[in-house]
Amino acid sequence: MSTESVALIYPDGATTGNGEPTSISGWGTVVKIGGRVFEGHGGLPMGSTNNQAELVAFTESLKFIASHGIVKFHAFPDSQYVINGWKSWMHGWAKRNWEDVKNAEYWKTLAELRKTISGNFTWVKGHNGHTENERADSLALMSKELAKANDTSVYWEEIFATETVNPTGVDDTQSVPAAKAAKTPKVAEPNALLCGAYLLTQCGGSYKYNGLTHYTCSFESDKDIKTRFLGVASPYRFEGVVILKERIPMLDALHAEQTARVESYYAVPTVFNWSSIKSAKTWKLLHEGYEDGLKLVNNDLWYKDDIHLTHFLSTPAMAFDCIDSMEAKEVLLKAVLDGSQHVMKVDVTDHFVEMDSKGKPTIKPELTSIRKMFIQVDVLGNMVNVPLIFKQNGPDRNCIAKLLKQTKNVKVSIIIHDISKGGCRWSVMVESDDAMACFNNPSTNILPFL
Repeated sequence: MSTESVALIYPDGATTGNGEPTSISGWGTVVKIGGRVFEGHGGLPMGSTNNQAELVAFTESLKFIASHGIVKFHAFPDSQYVINGWKSWMHGWAKRNWEDVKNAEYWKTLAELRKTISGNFTWVKGHNGHTENERADSLALMSKELAKANDTSVYWEEIFATETVNPTGVDDTQSVPAAKAAKTPKVAEPNALLCGAYLLTQCGGSYKYNGLTHYTCSFESDKDIKTRFLGVASPYRFEGVVILKERIPMLDALHAEQTARVESYYAVPTVFNWSSIKSAKTWKLLHEGYEDGLKLVNNDLWYKDDIHLTHFLSTPAMAFDCIDSMEAKEVLLKAVLDGSQHVMKVDVTDHFVEMDSKGKPTIKPELTSIRKMFIQVDVLGNMVNVPLIFKQNGPDRNCIAKLLKQTKNVKVSIIIHDISKGGCRWSVMVESDDAMACFNNPSTNILPFL
């Protein structure tokens, strides 16, 4: 094979219990050389970190292409740690004789390979539908089973490739192009319907985490989480269930990290500190690679000493009541979508949205100066005044405004349910192109007929 050929490399690593002595790690990679496609994978010793798994995936890929006479590559990792280490940090580490360098032995191996191999990088977002990255991730996850069996062998297999799309246009029969700093794609903002200060889920046990449903709740401070246990009756409790069409890989990853620190027979309510996680700075930081910065403090996950990521609630019964309450909202949404005769759906979008001078939907200006509004609804011939208080029994008005910037189609409805002779319950439903949500305060959403 010509030494002027360029190999395309798609490496990835996976770890359960990152940073723990009993962590389990695997690596996987897809390598393309000419018209041939190869897959490599293997397990790592117990206690390895996710960054080490990423390094091994990249290192074994370079060893493999070198064995085929290839000295140039274009790699597509989802790890900024690998990219920055190779492009920016490794030279300085070597000059100071690798002193105080994490994973020094791994980087020394790469430094030796770098003497004869060169190439470029394009960062890809992990768990985002990139075909080769997803395949490498599957190989890495599969290889964790090898790690459990203390098998750290390296496995390679040539597969018969179908026609594939090369996302960079770099052909492996061409000479490698001049090195350019790859532009990091802008990280997409989280859906605006996730408007609570905290997201509630369960970790551990047999609880099956549904990556398409995220519970959102809001309290005045971190202290309220511990003292109110999330489920206490309160006029200040704001709850909502948000159903998304696409997963949020970052939350899935943090959920897995927290679960890995729970005894297998526990199922414990856990709160994501969402207001902190979704801030522009933290959101970007977590998407660039955070594994080595995670630490456990009193069973809560922190990023280093700066960012409080999760609140781990050990035994609060009321927290389970809160989860039950939010799951009831999910059932309510499904009843609305199924056209159940036991619920009423009243479109109130015109109370929130108007068209601007350019014909684009925008939040009504008067909403910026009020805290609540009353919406009169006819329920089977009985009138009720729905007292919608922003961020107390309904979504924050800023949520609607931001959602209108993310998508053009937004619909707001009042859902009337649990209708009795003297009154009913009500909730707010918000729908967009890629999500739907149900919000209320279960302590205050009961209305008598007028």
